[in-house]
Amino acid sequence: MKVEIPPYLCSADPQAYLVGGSVRDLVRGATPKDYDIAVLGDAVAYAGRLATRLGTRVIPLGEPSHRIFRLVAGPACIDISPAKGGDIQADLQRRDFTINALACNLCDGRIVDTTGGLDDLSRHTVRMVSPTVFQDDPARLVRAYRMAATLDFQIEPTTLRAIGGHAAAIEAVAGERVWSELRVVLAAPRSHGHILSMSQTGLLSAILPPLALARGCRQNRHHAYDVLDHTLHAYAAMEKVFVRAEDYFDPPADQLIKDTEIGVRAVLKLALLLHDAGKPARRTVDASGTPHFYGHVGKSAQIALDAGLRLKLSGNERRQLIFIVQNHQRPLSLFLSGQSTAHAVPPRALGRFLRHCGGHTPYLLLHAMADHMGKGVQDSGMTDFLRKLMAAYFEKQVPPQKPLLNGQDIMNTFGISPSAKIGDVLRRVEEARLSGTIDNRQQAMAWVAAYLAAEPKTAKRR
Repeated sequence: MKVEIPPYLCSADPQAYLVGGSVRDLVRGATPKDYDIAVLGDAVAYAGRLATRLGTRVIPLGEPSHRIFRLVAGPACIDISPAKGGDIQADLQRRDFTINALACNLCDGRIVDTTGGLDDLSRHTVRMVSPTVFQDDPARLVRAYRMAATLDFQIEPTTLRAIGGHAAAIEAVAGERVWSELRVVLAAPRSHGHILSMSQTGLLSAILPPLALARGCRQNRHHAYDVLDHTLHAYAAMEKVFVRAEDYFDPPADQLIKDTEIGVRAVLKLALLLHDAGKPARRTVDASGTPHFYGHVGKSAQIALDAGLRLKLSGNERRQLIFIVQNHQRPLSLFLSGQSTAHAVPPRALGRFLRHCGGHTPYLLLHAMADHMGKGVQDSGMTDFLRKLMAAYFEKQVPPQKPLLNGQDIMNTFGISPSAKIGDVLRRVEEARLSGTIDNRQQAMAWVAAYLAAEPKTAKRR
């Protein structure tokens, strides 16, 4: 079998081979994002000749013993390295998965396949090249799922058993390497089956250790599942909402959810995996045998913080992760507070919620919808409540509105000296606006006058 090689990579040198994922993509008819070339000879000299031909320069990367020579030519990134083992067959035998253990000669495009990679491509299968691949590099444990999720392939049974046998080794892998693989799994649109498999092999709890205690942690009558099964059902529900957002939220919320960028999707799904991770540590049982989980939100947030630091998430990713986990019960609390009035949220409570959650609101409500769907119990109005809460956000919070008053207005009009009282009043004005109590400057001034008249005289008058 042959593949068509990009003309600028074609070479008269029979010692140069295109290898790995770029060959896999060419066989599948896809355009590779980058190219790897293995050279049976002087890789430095080959890189120099190719750089001259392409009008670019050679960038050496890595340690001297594992040197790679990178060329960037237009949109293409080309990595050149010496073939491992002295010949191309030995090089392919040292690679991770059979669908990556493919090569083609840059002279004629002829495929070299020593491990059955072409057959596994046709069967949509991820298979390890040898039993030592995970010992050689434990990051491959997660990479197997990353490839399965992005290609929509399945990991074959022997490889799955090997992953289970080596799962604990992931703890020795640098956090940023684990996250670079895991975030791609999480961002994939249909990753639930792969996350479920990661749970079954023990790899998921090796990456996120508190989840090991979630299995078998029985909950109360509001949940049909234990903590781990609830988490996995909620994960599946979130993927369903991403795909069919219009079934759960009205415009424009549905489109915002569908357009969520992949990096944010990964963080939201990680938050879902961790939102109840603190429950096992906070589980108590009362005299009637009913389990309670007082304080689990704070514990889960601490677990999320630890995970974010260990996996080396960016600052923005950590902040979003922790906010979602730390506030994931706020929508439920609002729902319960309005039960006596047919789930009509008190205006001030709505204002406080929207002010506190701000731009996180749509994703927090998405999380709440998935969390509710994952409980496996009859809907008691929560779905409709979350839809209405989302509509209220877009009605009152988007686009962001200029504050009705500022601190100078308060001080000049009411003769109050600079103090913490000013900030408190402005926050309450914003809550009143968000709740619909006031909607213009004149009403805001009247509201402040009434509020100050009713409050104890703690503010200092000038």
